[in-house]
Amino acid sequence: MRPLTPTLLAAQRAPGAVPAVRARIEDRELRWTCLLGGIDSARPTAGCTTRDALVRVRISAAGALEVQRIDDPAAGDPWQVWTLLAADANPASDVAISAEDADGDHLRAFYVRGSDPYRVSWLQSADGGRTWSAPSDCFSGLASPSAGLASANAQLFYHDPGDHYLKLALRSGWDTGGWAVHVWAGSGALPT
Repeated sequence: MRPLTPTLLAAQRAPGAVPAVRARIEDRELRWTCLLGGIDSARPTAGCTTRDALVRVRISAAGALEVQRIDDPAAGDPWQVWTLLAADANPASDVAISAEDADGDHLRAFYVRGSDPYRVSWLQSADGGRTWSAPSDCFSGLASPSAGLASANAQLFYHDPGDHYLKLALRSGWDTGGWAVHVWAGSGALPT
């Protein structure tokens, strides 16, 4: 045990000393809350946040790319409303969406459209998902519409079922440049 300093000993023995304890307790754990229950989707759905909303995209069973912008996640009604973005999605397609790191209102959504050869297409929104561009193709030549899609910083990661590589599709600018596809060697993905 550590001995008390002479100052602390004197304070301890002084008449009128009142024992006191000061404690600060913090709980910084995030608590998840169910915002809406009972409306599960069996269809591919992806979502991301903007500066002031939650934006989700999905592929319907009929092959439609649909979007949902939810300003107040606690309100139930916006979760029921989907808006058509494109009617040419392959029903077996995956879907991905993300915001650009530099501007949280710049969004890009990705999906697969067409039939053999399948094309990965994209749309973008510069206003947090309120309005969207027309779909454009990033690239074509996928062997199957079931390519796994994921997006981060408004760029695209995907698994090409034809050669079994994990690939990264990058665009040089928000409104300029084409898409360049790179095999992501850092992943250790090898052909099977």
